[in-house]
Amino acid sequence: MATGFEFVIHPSDGNAGTSKADKIRIRRQAMKAVGISRRQRGNYGQYNLRQYPVYIGSQQQTIGTYNDPPKAVQEIAWTNAIPAQPSSKGFELMKIEYGVDILDLSGLITIHVGRAAARILSSDRALLVRLLRCKQQWSYLSYLPSRYGYNACLDDAMRCVTAKMRQIIFSADQQPSSIVLSLYGKALKSLQAAVNDPVSCLEPNVLCATEILALFELLSFSGGDTWKHHMAGAARLIELRGSQNYNTDFDQALFMALAGLMLTEAILNNERCFLERDEWQAVLQSMIVPDSTFTDRSPIVISLWSRVVHGAGLFKDVTSIIYGREEHSQARIENLIRGGLHARESVIRWRRDFDNVPETTTQDQYNKRYQILGVCLSCLALLNRLIGAIDPSRRTDFEDESQALAREVARMKNEASFKSPVAGFFLSQKMSIAQSILDSARTWKDDKQYEPKESHMQGNLIEKWRFEHWCVVLGRATCCTKTVH
Repeated sequence: MATGFEFVIHPSDGNAGTSKADKIRIRRQAMKAVGISRRQRGNYGQYNLRQYPVYIGSQQQTIGTYNDPPKAVQEIAWTNAIPAQPSSKGFELMKIEYGVDILDLSGLITIHVGRAAARILSSDRALLVRLLRCKQQWSYLSYLPSRYGYNACLDDAMRCVTAKMRQIIFSADQQPSSIVLSLYGKALKSLQAAVNDPVSCLEPNVLCATEILALFELLSFSGGDTWKHHMAGAARLIELRGSQNYNTDFDQALFMALAGLMLTEAILNNERCFLERDEWQAVLQSMIVPDSTFTDRSPIVISLWSRVVHGAGLFKDVTSIIYGREEHSQARIENLIRGGLHARESVIRWRRDFDNVPETTTQDQYNKRYQILGVCLSCLALLNRLIGAIDPSRRTDFEDESQALAREVARMKNEASFKSPVAGFFLSQKMSIAQSILDSARTWKDDKQYEPKESHMQGNLIEKWRFEHWCVVLGRATCCTKTVH
């Protein structure tokens, strides 16, 4: 009977044992030893044996280790005590498969792309490619590699957006639209199943998948109801999860990606923004990274968001009074004027603090500085308009100031477009507010030349037709209209 191992004797002289036949015998002997060792261990063809098992519950299960035979465990008193380590290998394979990296979309995440974004990109698709080169340092996308492969809903969303990116970037080698749409349909199905589950719908992965699918609509240049539904769903999920569930960096990144959009959508939909409530104001304050300057989580940026979120509620209240949807007294109007003046003064104080922050040197900080200043000026012009709508004594002066602020935003947008595609693109979106004020300037002023015959004075309130003309130009819903897209 042949032995399991054959010795090969190397003679002492240096020329022996080096023939081709001897080398073949040595290789065969080495491989035979490996095969014998595998059969003895009994683990040939098995993978990930060094990974710790993930225990599901306190029931009898069979487990084994690298060297020990399997054995029964009668009771397990803990769940997922040793979780599997996340791996980015699956994510890297997806990048190789599609030839693009979804992380390149981080530039879009940090500039809070809104309804105007799709319209702008559809008219200048080369702009998207330029924006993809402007990676930012912090967004929820940076957490995707370690999360890929552990949640079907999130995986499907990532794959469909990655496929869409490839279709856009590689115009000479496009994937068939049917494949992209098939991946999108699969992602929607996974998301719907997750949202319908009362437990999984509150998981951060589901919120992340919702935000990613909104990016798909942006990349599809749709800009209509579909994008709006994704955004509304994501905002609703943020609110449903409760203010107590934004403690991790991933949760906070998901929250901050939508903070500006939730305010904008509330204004356009004639709704209050839930971020004005005390518990959500506390969430905003918890996002602050003290030593940062001009990032989404820097004190100066969070300070502005916490001030301007009250503007949506003021807009809704003023709209209700002008349209006669609520009984109002002079005391009610004076109370709204005081609230508006308080909000206005708060934003003006923020502007003074902003002007004292030293000029930035990096491109990322330049982008954020222009973005956040654009928000400040637009919101201040908005507040002036709302106060003037119900306070005739301040209407003319505040309107002149609103016009000056709107022109300043337009000037900044033109300047930024030459220096940074990110800052220019963001301010192009914010131009919707500034442009609405500029375009409605003639009808807003007390000039009888533009007053229709059927108009009637409403006491100290601005005429409803003037107010409605501004809302239509802005693309905003009122008490009697739907949102204009």
